[in-house]
Amino acid sequence: MKNYKLIIFDFDGTLADSYSWFRESINKAARKYHFREIDAVEMEALRGQKTKEIMQYLGVAWWKVPFIAKYMRGLMTEDLASITLFSGIDSVIKKLADDGALIVILSSNSYHNVAGVLGGENVKWINHFECGVSIFGKKAKLKKVIRKYRKSPEQVISIGDETRDIEAARVLGIHSGAVAWGYATVKALEAESPTYIFNSVEELRQILQ
Repeated sequence: MKNYKLIIFDFDGTLADSYSWFRESINKAARKYHFREIDAVEMEALRGQKTKEIMQYLGVAWWKVPFIAKYMRGLMTEDLASITLFSGIDSVIKKLADDGALIVILSSNSYHNVAGVLGGENVKWINHFECGVSIFGKKAKLKKVIRKYRKSPEQVISIGDETRDIEAARVLGIHSGAVAWGYATVKALEAESPTYIFNSVEELRQILQ
């Protein structure tokens, strides 16, 4: 392991394969909260945009964001059985824990959903859950977790699948990892210059161990 004592994971799109579910569910939220519905072509194009640009394109009023997030969490709870971890993630988590790393999951999703997808065997390897994070609240929550465990920046890596994950890590001076299998395109992630881009779960394992 590259001296990382604290490894902070995003959940959806990073550990959990929930993009297909999101693609099928977002228009339900659009109809309920009156923002723009999108087709598959638009969805793919938005993967290359930053969060603010996506919100602007959809026409989402900022005051609605917490309500939309809560609604989407509820929809996922109903569909939880259809969402799984990416293949090999469970063994990566266990190996990191066995090697003595502190593992945190920081997510906008609910603890109920996160724990449900992880399953009891994997939950026990997680040292801390920071769930229900607001769409632009990652920086503050990352800072909270780093302070909680009293680790220096070079001992911490935050791993996610969106540009805002990389941005938050950069502001705090910690290392960042971006996974190529999540919500944002590799091109969008590369533009933010993360410390690492992981092209496969096996590469994630190799670099972190």
